Amino acid sequence: ELPQFLVNLNSPTGRVSFLKMSVTLQLRDAEAVGVMDANKPRIVDTFNTYLRELRPGDIQGSAGIYRLRNELLTRINSTIEEGIAKDILFGEIIVQ
Repeated sequence: ELPQFLVNLNSPTGRVSFLKMSVTLQLRDAEAVGVMDANKPRIVDTFNTYLRELRPGDIQGSAGIYRLRNELLTRINSTIEEGIAKDILFGEIIVQ
């Protein structure tokens, strides 16, 4: 599990919007857990940087959540090691 994320979303109208999200990573094997723990600050930074550029409309509906999952999965695998994360499971997603 990664720490909970709470970020301001990019809003062109100036209206303040937040994203609160908790995620669990499904990894390829037990050895990957140590690699992920050692790189957790890098992962959190990568996610925060990406999430802050999102607009509220980017994550609306099931298609938006699907794109978010794919983007985060791509970013984690390119940041740490290709194929280390198999899936991202959302525990909570709140956009306000």
